[in-house]
Amino acid sequence: MPTNDQLMARIASLEQQMNLLKNASTIPREIDDAFRNRFNIPQIGTYLPTLTNVTNVASSTAQTAQFIKIGNMVLVSGYFTVDPTSTALTKLGISLPAGHSFSSSQKCAGVAATSDNITDNAAAIQGDTTNNRAQMVWSAASASARDMYFIFLYQ
Repeated sequence: MPTNDQLMARIASLEQQMNLLKNASTIPREIDDAFRNRFNIPQIGTYLPTLTNVTNVASSTAQTAQFIKIGNMVLVSGYFTVDPTSTALTKLGISLPAGHSFSSSQKCAGVAATSDNITDNAAAIQGDTTNNRAQMVWSAASASARDMYFIFLYQ
């Protein structure tokens, strides 16, 4: 069985070969993703989430979010502006940076909060199995617009 140092050296060699190939021609994304998944090489990027006003949301504005994907695990963080219609149960859909189908809502989990002085503005983030996206759920304490900062993980 190879040592950890031998494996790391092999991965570094394969990354170098992949970079040479990238410079020589365009590698299809599927091959690049397969290589990264096989060796658990992180894929780091940004994306602009599509927000869906599900329940009690007058408007929402997405900001560029960041993600890191290692194997089949994806960690996402960022913020957006959301304006609840009233003080009630509120739901907002958040698109994913890497497509996914959730078999259960527990396959995606996270939290969100506002940094202002409004009390009770923490939210849960879970998988939306019907629409294959993340969904933020909270009880809006105020009907005014605010920035919500979030982090969630899915697989």
